[in-house]
Amino acid sequence: MLQPTTLFHRSDDIDGAFDVFTDDIDTDAVASVCFSDVQPDWFRQTDDEGWFEAACRFDVPQHSARQAMFSVYKLNGGLYWVRTNIFLSQWTLLPTRTRPYIMPCERSVDIDSELDLRYANWLSGELAHVDNTLLIAEIGVYILRTCRHGWRRDSWDYAYS
Repeated sequence: MLQPTTLFHRSDDIDGAFDVFTDDIDTDAVASVCFSDVQPDWFRQTDDEGWFEAACRFDVPQHSARQAMFSVYKLNGGLYWVRTNIFLSQWTLLPTRTRPYIMPCERSVDIDSELDLRYANWLSGELAHVDNTLLIAEIGVYILRTCRHGWRRDSWDYAYS
């Protein structure tokens, strides 16, 4: 499945994810991800009394430098390959035997807000200087702009005038 809000994936990403999917018969799914520079240990929440506490607990010293921690990845929402029988029986895009397809961060922009769209619009201009394969992203940004995806029309005019 290709998500329409992640516009910068290329045909080689689709092919690469499919290769990961088909390389191992035990793989039930593949999801595209990118490197996360935010470690889970850095997330905080408040408890029932309002005290600040770690949201995730790992066996890593609490104040370790990011470079000393393990690599973590975040879903970029772009590409999913899932075996049909697994999807129909489990109703998830991320079953237990899911492998990652790692994409560069600059092609992993997932547009879920107006700020994301502004960033994608800027990034498409920046990447156009480097890579001429961004036509699909340009079309996608245009479609999202014209759909207005629930945002007020005047905010769109302001952001893209």
